[in-house]
Amino acid sequence: MARRRRGKATGREAGEAYRRILSVIAENSTILEVVLLILVVVLAVYIRATPAIKYGLELDANDPWIAYWIAEYFINNGLFNLDGLRDVELFWYPVGRDLLMTESIGVSWLAAATYPIGEALGLTLRQWISLFPVYAGTAATILSYILVKRLTGSGVAGLVAAAFMAVTPAAIVRTTAGFVEKIGFSMPFILGFLIMLHKGLSEADRRRRLAYSAAGGALAGLVGWLWGGIHFVVALYALIMVIDSIVRPPSREAAEAYLAAGLLMMLVSSPYPAVGPKYYIAEIGVLAPLAMAYYALLYTLHSRLGFYRPAFGLWLTGVLTVVGLIAVYSGLIPVGGRILAALGVSVPSPLVTSVQEHQPAQLRSILTQAGIPFLFTLAGFAYEAYRFLRGRYEATHTTAFRLSIYIITILLVYMTTRMAYFLQLAGLATTVAAGLAVGGLIPGVSLQAQPSPAKARKRRKTVEAASSDPLRLVGLGLAVMVVVASALAYAFTSYSQVELRAPAIDTSMLPPLIFNTPQGSKLVVPFNDAWKEALRWIRENTPEDAVIVSWWDYGYWITTNTGRRTVADGATLNETQIRILARILTGNEHEASALLPLLGAEPNKTYIVFYDAFHVIVDERGVVTILPMFSSARSPVDPTLFFVNHGRGDLVKSFQMLRIAWRIDPFNSNPFNIAYSSRYVDPDGNNYLHFPGFVGTPQENVELVRNALLYKMTIFGMQNLLDRIVEGPRCAGVFDNTTAVVPAVFASNSVGVLPLAPVDFDRFSLEAVVVDCIEGSITETTVSTQASIVAVFIYKWQG
Repeated sequence: MARRRRGKATGREAGEAYRRILSVIAENSTILEVVLLILVVVLAVYIRATPAIKYGLELDANDPWIAYWIAEYFINNGLFNLDGLRDVELFWYPVGRDLLMTESIGVSWLAAATYPIGEALGLTLRQWISLFPVYAGTAATILSYILVKRLTGSGVAGLVAAAFMAVTPAAIVRTTAGFVEKIGFSMPFILGFLIMLHKGLSEADRRRRLAYSAAGGALAGLVGWLWGGIHFVVALYALIMVIDSIVRPPSREAAEAYLAAGLLMMLVSSPYPAVGPKYYIAEIGVLAPLAMAYYALLYTLHSRLGFYRPAFGLWLTGVLTVVGLIAVYSGLIPVGGRILAALGVSVPSPLVTSVQEHQPAQLRSILTQAGIPFLFTLAGFAYEAYRFLRGRYEATHTTAFRLSIYIITILLVYMTTRMAYFLQLAGLATTVAAGLAVGGLIPGVSLQAQPSPAKARKRRKTVEAASSDPLRLVGLGLAVMVVVASALAYAFTSYSQVELRAPAIDTSMLPPLIFNTPQGSKLVVPFNDAWKEALRWIRENTPEDAVIVSWWDYGYWITTNTGRRTVADGATLNETQIRILARILTGNEHEASALLPLLGAEPNKTYIVFYDAFHVIVDERGVVTILPMFSSARSPVDPTLFFVNHGRGDLVKSFQMLRIAWRIDPFNSNPFNIAYSSRYVDPDGNNYLHFPGFVGTPQENVELVRNALLYKMTIFGMQNLLDRIVEGPRCAGVFDNTTAVVPAVFASNSVGVLPLAPVDFDRFSLEAVVVDCIEGSITETTVSTQASIVAVFIYKWQG
């Protein structure tokens, strides 16, 4: 008996301890929430700002350069002067580019409009706009907390969402300093739309209901100015409305809120030329008015006939979905090719699949980037769906919001497996859905402050109920432990990734590299000034009306930094023009000369510009052997098979050029699925398949490579390096005592290197080879000096 009494007393003491702990948390809920949210926000800012802290404020990747160019246009021509953006000859010469139809100008406009603040802080416009991704990521972190707390009533759930938004790699990927990207900057507006629409639906007062809903619609409409993905917002708006009509009887109040949001979304986005009224009439935007009509129909049936059946709503939704899919498949409703490809409706062209972000993301990679939030999402959706099917759900618009977010999240993860472009959106959705899952699976324990006496009594009851349910408390504890542990792991992973993310123009788009030195291997962020010096050379040594022909990745920064016309840039606007460009770079010089006039090129005013990275070995005689920098990867199927890529810049991209030019099978996206280049077997039986290579078998493909303009220009440039070299600051002294340069490749049939035969040109002249050494890669021994360089080749077309 004594033991039983002691057991009961211990249980009561434990229960009292739980109650005291929860009471202290509840009484200090506001302070605790604010402190934790501040810590989360600070972490979000620090991780995203790390590239700027380590390497300075600079634009990163390709697209930010066009955003900066447009922002500079607004600074120079006025915030409301759009005329000069309608027909810009500098980009996609000679066709030109209508930036209002082919680019989203919202981020650039906001950067220009707010630049007086940046100027007062001593920042240039380029530095000011470089910080915009950090602002977006920080705002998204705060707004995800607000949204999830609204939808669950739980401060814990809100903090879970904010923590995942702050540190999850998938949520960070497009919001790091310098990476001025449209999806990343649209995230706060999407979250703001959801918050305001939910607030509008929750309001009893008609004026406030309409005001909040209209504000949400306006934020949704602004996405049309910020990012071409207004389709996502339209789909989310329609989905919420349809599910709301199923989980609860349609009402006049809700109809007013949805109508106000939808009308403002259309009114705000329609004036933008890239959207336009037609988008909501004959394109995918028709989902918005169709969803309004759908809700109005069900409301009429309910209000006039008293008819409401969730099963009927599900049936009608299914029928309409099938009809919509038929309309999309048949082309009756135009849908963006990127969406269709991600949904598996269409097969993208070789041009589209050549872009890294348009290639499928491996499920393992997605789980690494957002696995824990996605697992929470699946658990939360399963629980919410179970409650719905069993009729145990709350018949409120909040339930509709939660179900919609779960559904759109799962769909986005699926789309990401087919196209990595959607990873940022999947990261946004999974972090919000994870917070909803915590709030839905473990209700009753909240940090939410309730100051009024009536609410205080309710809070005490909530605390007592929670403490009397050990399973719920244990569940909360386990969930918090998982979130904290995974958030810390994600924070470490994200920081490890972004601390190596130096601006692309400072690294010539090279990833971090591992170099072997006498002291051992070391990881190097490959800083070099090759591209910056090349852009300076172009600006100072070419006519102002010159045309630069380069692979499309660099068109943005070439035009922005030199003012010269380019024939292609980072957009996939004109597949025909890119195919012509690909055939120029992969054909012989005579074919290239015949095709260049199609791009508006004129002799002596047209320059071909390309680059790559090389290893340099200087022996004691001053003879330089130059090899394309290579990388190798083991086959996931055959552990004895290694794939070797020669080159890190345009040489390694040449396979995509050959595909786009239709010189090889354009629909084979893997260069190692064909017997393209040389195979070397080492004494241990390992097979090295070299691609792309200058020598090897089968002969037909090898000759195709060896005669390509890009390769011959590379060889000729290296052979004549000393006559045309322009050295960057990090290469001072490397070539001082050079007596000869020998371009070479790895041999296919022996260990060592194989010199390349000399080449010559009739129609092109080598103007400059801008060379800079990769910082940290130079090592000296008694035999030779080794370095790794980036070389930008500049040729002039003579006609």
